[in-house]
Amino acid sequence: MKLRSLSKTKVLFLILILSVSTSVYADGSQSHNERTITDMDGNIVTIPITIEHTGTSWPGFTDVLLSIGAYPKIVTISSAENNYPWALKIFPDLKDETKQSFATDGANIEQLIANKPDVLFLRSSDPVDKVKATGIPVIMINNTNSLKTMASSLKLAGEVLGKDELAQATSYTDYLNKTIDDITSKTGGISSDSKPKVLYVSIKSGKISVWGKNLLQDEMITKAGGVNIAAGDVTGSKEISPEMLLKWNPDIIIADNPQTSKALFENADYENSLSALKNNRVYVAPAGVFYWTNMGAECVLQLPWLAQKVHPELFTDIDMENITKNFYSTFFKYNLSDDDTQKILAGQPPE
Repeated sequence: MKLRSLSKTKVLFLILILSVSTSVYADGSQSHNERTITDMDGNIVTIPITIEHTGTSWPGFTDVLLSIGAYPKIVTISSAENNYPWALKIFPDLKDETKQSFATDGANIEQLIANKPDVLFLRSSDPVDKVKATGIPVIMINNTNSLKTMASSLKLAGEVLGKDELAQATSYTDYLNKTIDDITSKTGGISSDSKPKVLYVSIKSGKISVWGKNLLQDEMITKAGGVNIAAGDVTGSKEISPEMLLKWNPDIIIADNPQTSKALFENADYENSLSALKNNRVYVAPAGVFYWTNMGAECVLQLPWLAQKVHPELFTDIDMENITKNFYSTFFKYNLSDDDTQKILAGQPPE
């Protein structure tokens, strides 16, 4: 009886040891308080089970993190965030210079370590190796070319950060898909000869940049029922000559900010020759926590705004002020005033 009892005890002890070993070293090396996740570059990254602090080098992804409710967890951002005054107004802790570990020319590694992020979201243009050398887990993001990759980046961020953020990311994806369906259900049947030529334009220091194929802007134009006039000649973004702009002669120009619009109208050649200027179809893109024209969470707002500009006759029911207020309330937990909303839609900063 004693031998049998001892045998059972040993068996139970061995089972206990095995179960603990399995939970502590699920893959032979991973601690029980860690897990793995695959980032957008296909890297398998080991991260803590619970993420309390995070950050990113890019204001566009700060926009993503904010939209899924991660504001309390953000301890590291870029100094470029200072270029987005609506972000600083709505999320005032972003003004804290000690959080601005990243800049356009690299990273302040000492400050980064002091901020103690549990995980960081970076792009290939960042000093990835230097950051990884600190031991901070790095999740690579690559969400610059389509609405699909935009949604994927939110889902990934939610999976990394926790169940609340994942639930918010899921809500965002549902919202995005519904918005796409609402727009394309009306633009999908438009004939080619009824699609206006559209061009996204930025002018800085007299240099003209446009967005061609394989970018979010191209997809937006297509879904809104237009033709990206740059797509036949440009892949990605590229500087072009004034002569090329005149040759393309777009029906509609989307200016990235009020300064670009002003530069267009101050050029007599453009004003006299470009259809978009002659027909008063130059529109300044909205800008809020981040630019609506670029890859951030607010690109979902750009689609109905653009569709209404491209085909106003099809989208008389779109109320961009109401849509904007509802989005900010739902995803940023911030109630915009009428004046706030009008300024954002005009691409203007807060007072």
